[in-house]
Amino acid sequence: MELTTTQLNFPNIKLIQFASPDLLGSEINMCPVLLSHLNWIAGQIPGGIRITSGYRTINHNKSVGGIANSSHLVGVAADVQTLTSAMRMKVVKLAIQRCITRIGIGKTYVHLDIDREKEDEIIFLS
Repeated sequence: MELTTTQLNFPNIKLIQFASPDLLGSEINMCPVLLSHLNWIAGQIPGGIRITSGYRTINHNKSVGGIANSSHLVGVAADVQTLTSAMRMKVVKLAIQRCITRIGIGKTYVHLDIDREKEDEIIFLS
């Protein structure tokens, strides 16, 4: 029997942060492998991390200007809030240590995804 996302233990992250705001409980759509990586990253940063976007419904993705084939739609992407350049650097370095090699850099967040259907080993502006 395979465990669901909500049955797994991720003490350093709050699963509710991964839910699409228009679908209560949608954090269960997040990939447990990505959650494991993010839980580890959060444990390396004093004060942890804040997720600004995890799973997205099609409607929510459209409302935030997400691309049509966004990795958020299938639960293999998350945006980590980074309000300083130093925090962006920490998150990127830790993500690379965890072999996350699809990274987007935004002004206030770092996009991390493990979408194997897309080009790998890239850093893009988000």
